[in-house]
Amino acid sequence: MSSQETFSITTLQRMCAGSEYLDESDIHMNDKTVSWDGNIIYYKTKKPASTGNEFLIPIQVKGKEYNILPDSNSISYPVDINDLKNYLKNGGVIFFVDAISKTEYNDKMYAKILLPVDIVHIMKGKEEQGSITVHLNHVKTVRELEGLCVLFKENRPKQAIVGVGKSIPDYDNISNFTISTLPTPYMNPAIAIAKSPFKYVYTKKDGIEIPILLTNLVTATESEWLIKIDDKIEQRYPIRHIYALNQTTTRISEIIEFVLTEKSQKTTIRCIEATNYNFETVFQASKIIIAVSDAEEVSIENISLGKNFLGEIQTAFTERFLAYHKRIVQLGEMLEELNIKRSLFKTKEILDAEPTIFFLKKGLVEMRVLSLPFQTDEDCGLYKQIIGRRKLLLEYEKIQEDGYIIRNYLKDGKRIAIFEDIPDGKTQKISRWFALRDEDIYQMIFDENDLLEAMNKISEEEIDQLLGLILDFLKAYDKERDRNILSLAEKLIDILGKYSMNSTILTINRFQIIARKRELELEERKTLAQIKYSENIFARCCACILLKQFDEFDIHMQQLSATEKEEFYSWPIASLLPNVEKNE
Repeated sequence: MSSQETFSITTLQRMCAGSEYLDESDIHMNDKTVSWDGNIIYYKTKKPASTGNEFLIPIQVKGKEYNILPDSNSISYPVDINDLKNYLKNGGVIFFVDAISKTEYNDKMYAKILLPVDIVHIMKGKEEQGSITVHLNHVKTVRELEGLCVLFKENRPKQAIVGVGKSIPDYDNISNFTISTLPTPYMNPAIAIAKSPFKYVYTKKDGIEIPILLTNLVTATESEWLIKIDDKIEQRYPIRHIYALNQTTTRISEIIEFVLTEKSQKTTIRCIEATNYNFETVFQASKIIIAVSDAEEVSIENISLGKNFLGEIQTAFTERFLAYHKRIVQLGEMLEELNIKRSLFKTKEILDAEPTIFFLKKGLVEMRVLSLPFQTDEDCGLYKQIIGRRKLLLEYEKIQEDGYIIRNYLKDGKRIAIFEDIPDGKTQKISRWFALRDEDIYQMIFDENDLLEAMNKISEEEIDQLLGLILDFLKAYDKERDRNILSLAEKLIDILGKYSMNSTILTINRFQIIARKRELELEERKTLAQIKYSENIFARCCACILLKQFDEFDIHMQQLSATEKEEFYSWPIASLLPNVEKNE
């Protein structure tokens, strides 16, 4: 045995001697046993009383000299592949490495529990290697050593079924499991499990606990931080804390990351590639980046970053990096001037539409005379300007040769009126907001508050158009599953209720909105039960759908003509039918 291992075993013996539960008498100096250096004896009650509950913890002890002792909480060490196979056959071991100073009478003990689950995972695909590097954690106190021994004792019997050539179940395929781990300083149990270097997971099958492999466990929490940057920014931002075993990431506004590597205790800052992120999120992050780039003082939750750390951040910002984020901020501010929500878009959509946004600013904000992006012989008209996946309805008016002014039609239209047909071959003018009524309504850009205000002012003659608008939004919701669309339809149905609308039609459409949000309640179902006996067969069909009485629905549908059936199935309420019911 080398002098390093003699020193190491002495250190381990001394730690056990300082424990009320661990006995060092079976740890052997100059042990010739292959792969082992004896056992730590664990007493369930305080030693030396023998109760029949004592447990042998197999150990292997190594020593490694350092010019300077490592200051990290973990080190690496190669373990012979044959030793690993022996540990696996015999149910595991606690592997110790004592880091010993060459110049001072000083050392630091590190340990790694190697139970069957650990060993199978470590050796997977490396069975032919001569050795495999393992990572060991610093054992700072006797109490921590006791915790390792207890964890080993509790989990060794549970892993007896794991051996050479036996696979461990994949944890992705289970729903219920238990976890055995060491205590940590974290109050949140999910964080505590993610941060613990030693954890074992089990599921039950036929009443027996089966070990399963759990690696790279990550958990996250969300909060808000108050960020102050000089006198430019003072705002609360969404924060996500992401906890992994050896790393904690704090993500600000989804884009800016502070990454603490716990082994080195170093923090690095990085920005996530933001092309596919929501533009509003990226805009807020870009504002922070630009403000920080020349800031004198930055604080998070009233704690200053410090001049040196701030300087390191600013030095890391390249000209190209800052130019990109200045571009994001500029485009975001232009959308605000245009009264277009940034949250409607992904960042790539706005970057690709940059020329369009400049065009719209010139026309709608600066009121300049422009050339249209298409050819027309008309002096005025409407067209839909595409921005990413969205469309803005514009009115154009010719005021000089090849010179036009443009307006946001829904908000400021002046030249184009919309009419609907009414009985006796006549027409009547209706609100320009009904220009939204189209199959691409979900793509249209408009101000929701302006729409609601306009709908509160329509005439009684326009209420059928309002109902049609609501149904168009429901079709859009069924296609996009955007809860904002459903919320808007609900606000519009409340407005419709203020007008002289048929109560049965109003109830059915209110309830079909509710049915997309939740199950109907008893009183709502009672109301529908009355409608189910209406003289109007369409009302009966609708009530049956909302009550989920599909057999009765089928009976009523048989009374409709082919044309009537086609019309009914075009209504959004038909999307609440089971798929099999829609097949004619």
